[in-house]
Amino acid sequence: MKKHILVLAALIITLIGSANIAPPMAHISEVYFDTQNNWTLEIGFYGSIEDIEFIKISNSTGTALVTTLNLIAGNSQSGFDSLAIITNANLDSALFFTPLNDYIKVETRVWNYEPFDILHFGEHPNSIVQCIEQGESICQLSRMLNDYYVLSWCINSLPSLGFLNDTTGSLATFAGIVKDQAGNPVTEGHINLAWQGSYQRLRIQADGSLNERIFARDYLIDTIWYKPDLSVAYETYAIDPISVCLKPNDLHNQNIVLSSPVGISEIKKDTETKIVASPNPFSNEISFYYSFNTEDNNSADDLKLSIFTLSGKKVDELDLHSYQDRVVWKAGIAPSGILFYHFTNSKQILAKGKLVKI
Repeated sequence: MKKHILVLAALIITLIGSANIAPPMAHISEVYFDTQNNWTLEIGFYGSIEDIEFIKISNSTGTALVTTLNLIAGNSQSGFDSLAIITNANLDSALFFTPLNDYIKVETRVWNYEPFDILHFGEHPNSIVQCIEQGESICQLSRMLNDYYVLSWCINSLPSLGFLNDTTGSLATFAGIVKDQAGNPVTEGHINLAWQGSYQRLRIQADGSLNERIFARDYLIDTIWYKPDLSVAYETYAIDPISVCLKPNDLHNQNIVLSSPVGISEIKKDTETKIVASPNPFSNEISFYYSFNTEDNNSADDLKLSIFTLSGKKVDELDLHSYQDRVVWKAGIAPSGILFYHFTNSKQILAKGKLVKI
């Protein structure tokens, strides 16, 4: 299976002797649920597995040890040094999964470290792919789209456990017209769909239309990135929300209207309240420039900046001072994707807006 797997951020790289050597790593690359409530897991390994003391598989119902392991040689196309296919037959005790609401965790022990990889799916918190069903697999694939590689978890109707996959069975079509605020077609440029770590750049045709093959999965998007050509930076625009589950070979038609940039939010039009968040999208940190109605002496009382995930979970809160007009928020371990910010005082929400962390 062709994959470009992201190295776990939590993995500790250590010095062994006088050379820099990374411990062997195990990664979840595909999990398949058949129609008889059976599951099959594909794990990819980097490095030799000889030093791995154990492999554990966990989910919401329990934990089991891998007792037998049949390796498949990897190559440059698979992206791994070796692969292994695991079912309940390879475990010391059976585990039972549901694609509707569960997770799978693979833990190893090597050189006194216990690195792990974890995949949430269905309605489980932090789910990567929500609309998975029996008879489908979740897999991480990459493909060339408009001269760059796209990496994403996706739904695959043709599971490819143990061998190379060319994305057959994992793509859907996104079509529509991109329009400006006046309702006129946008006749050039690109938009970028960003959701749950998946970034897919779609080329706008000369007549303003979109017609691109993208990974099959669920999308919940209310902002997009747009730029007229590849020589300039993307700007972030709010759009009418896209909430759709795209199954393999689905055709989704939706027109997109570019409205105001996400970075500016004017909540009270009869005041001077204004917030600018830049850069947006961002990766590690973002600056907020703010000013509030100077005629309202209470506007800066107990001033706070709060950051929330799409599900409403508060991930950070900063106390601000009335003499400030700028604050830098360091995202830390905040999840990638769409976030929301609220500026509040002791009485009300003064301003709010959306962010995109990449």
